[in-house]
Amino acid sequence: MRLTQLSICTLLTFFALSGCAKDSSDDGGEDTSSAPVDTSIPDLSDRDSDGVTSEDGDCDDNDASVHPGADDTAGDGVDQNCDGADGVDDDGDGWASEVSGGTDCDDTD
Repeated sequence: MRLTQLSICTLLTFFALSGCAKDSSDDGGEDTSSAPVDTSIPDLSDRDSDGVTSEDGDCDDNDASVHPGADDTAGDGVDQNCDGADGVDDDGDGWASEVSGGTDCDDTD
């Protein structure tokens, strides 16, 4: 009888010490938490491989033809050079220059 009790105690101890994660919530369940994800670190990848990340000003990092410095065709509905206008907007007023196909007759002002 004493051997049976010892065997049961040994088995219970074995099961108690094996494979159970520490439960930090003390709610009786298994601890399924993982390390927190730091979302404050910017994504520095260049998804479209055009040499410019979104953190560097790429306004559409899923399209390699769209990035600061790209040629921008006015009237196509796409701001390829990320200056805020469809076409080239050298003065930053939101209107593309006539030279690039826009309506801004003085793109220096």
